[in-house]
Amino acid sequence: NYIMMLDPVEPGQINVSAGLAITMLPLPLVENEVPAPALDVRCRLGLSSQWSLLGRFVGNYAANVVSITPMRSYELTKFWAGYGAQVSYMFGRVDFLEGFNTSASGVFVNPFIALGIRIDDIAITSKYEFEMALYKQHRVESISSTTSRNTFNGTMLSFYVEQPFWRTTSISLGVTLHYTRNPYQAWLAFNTFSDALFYPELQMGVLF
Repeated sequence: NYIMMLDPVEPGQINVSAGLAITMLPLPLVENEVPAPALDVRCRLGLSSQWSLLGRFVGNYAANVVSITPMRSYELTKFWAGYGAQVSYMFGRVDFLEGFNTSASGVFVNPFIALGIRIDDIAITSKYEFEMALYKQHRVESISSTTSRNTFNGTMLSFYVEQPFWRTTSISLGVTLHYTRNPYQAWLAFNTFSDALFYPELQMGVLF
């Protein structure tokens, strides 16, 4: 019942996980380094012996991302290798604070390569990706304040551990090390800050 591990999922089989993602926003974007929690739901659909389709929703109303990822994987003796491209739509809105009615949206593409290994029932996966922002827009009320297209946004390195938990469930623990511009969790700063920054994202989920 694993999602991030690269070994095959039976065609038609769907694995689902639900949990939390916690991002530590870097100091230049916020006055104090604070965690930004979000609901994190993932699924993986087996298409063939080598192809899978992954989906993810991560968000907390103010900042949300929906993504879909075709992925191909290969067995390399004791290891699995894979590649794919994640296509994401980001949307966020702040209208619950007095004096604020602003929103943002964007489309991103993340090509990646991945490597995984099983040690008994424990699956360990690493993934390296880079992010292209095809489109980003920041709006105040109904007026577009900033728009950008086709920009390189940065790179990410992720590590995941998945293992059986209880009965037919499993647990997943992951960390993604971002070095990017404009983290979606801090989209309010899109039009004031464009330097690449390092920040970690922790992910925890139950697979069923």
